[in-house]
Amino acid sequence: MYKIKIINYQPYEYELFQKTLDKLGQEGFSCQDLSFISLFKKVKQPVYYKIDFYKSEGKSRFEKMENRNHFLNYYIERDYQPIYSKRGMYVFKGQKECDTKERHYDNLETIISSQRIKTIFLSMLFLFLICFLSFLVMKTATIDSWLTYGITFVYIGIFLGLLTLFYRQMIGFSSYNQLFKNIRQSFSRLKKWRLIYIICAMISLSCFAGGLVEDIFNARSYTLKEHPIITLEKLGISGKSTIQTKKHSSFTVPHYYSALEMTNDETILLTKEYQLNSPTKSKELFKNFIDHPDQYLCTRIEVKENIIYGYHEDTLTTLIFQKEKSVIIVSFSFQLSTQQLYQIIQFYQ
Repeated sequence: MYKIKIINYQPYEYELFQKTLDKLGQEGFSCQDLSFISLFKKVKQPVYYKIDFYKSEGKSRFEKMENRNHFLNYYIERDYQPIYSKRGMYVFKGQKECDTKERHYDNLETIISSQRIKTIFLSMLFLFLICFLSFLVMKTATIDSWLTYGITFVYIGIFLGLLTLFYRQMIGFSSYNQLFKNIRQSFSRLKKWRLIYIICAMISLSCFAGGLVEDIFNARSYTLKEHPIITLEKLGISGKSTIQTKKHSSFTVPHYYSALEMTNDETILLTKEYQLNSPTKSKELFKNFIDHPDQYLCTRIEVKENIIYGYHEDTLTTLIFQKEKSVIIVSFSFQLSTQQLYQIIQFYQ
């Protein structure tokens, strides 16, 4: 029989950690090497775990190693083997209960100061990342950044994850401050803080992973009978061509259709249609395209009623239509004739 446990405890949570290990030990679960994801195997006799702290001390590497070995030997001589060390926190495992003097506070005090500095630095780092990514998303995100439900959940997962890490570090800073003042946090409060952290971490991971999965399965192809579009054939351009179609759904764009048609001589016709929640939303998107022609690779535009004529230098390359709840972009790599221009306008008007 086996149990899998996630081991992610901070030094200030050592009492919670010790209680978890004591319960596993009383149930007879043994682990040879604790890590972030640890496997505990059921054995016939109880297992005993002991947590202690040690910060490397000494002027030379040899002296530091000697002092560390002296610390470890204290437990090894009592048949307790080291199975974990992180952030100055060590875990030892033994097959029988053994009297070991309480060394927690003597050793814990030596790492409090460095951990306080580390937690406040990490708090500021995560706060900076939250602000920076928020600014980056608002500054660079376009309508194409929100075409699926999945990508929305991915963004939520990232931001919630950073907020969770910020919360974790601030709780750590508060707890180390309390220990610095020789004030012990109540067990119930530590347990509540950790529960909030675990719940938020699980939600953020679920949003991120679920968003990625949804994003993969959200994209589907469609037929021209299901959703008609202008094609090279309708424009009188002969030759064999291939059409790749995709449709998406999202909170921002309930229905999105794209089609890329290409011939052997690289004549390209690209169509994108955004079906939004209301005519007001489609007018806002149309206005955004007027203000930012670089989104569809144009250097200048002309606007006539509900049509944007987009030019790359002096060549017409894009037409954008606003119709009821929809905004349609038609881009092409060839020179349009007057008849072809009229056909596209008639098709989407």
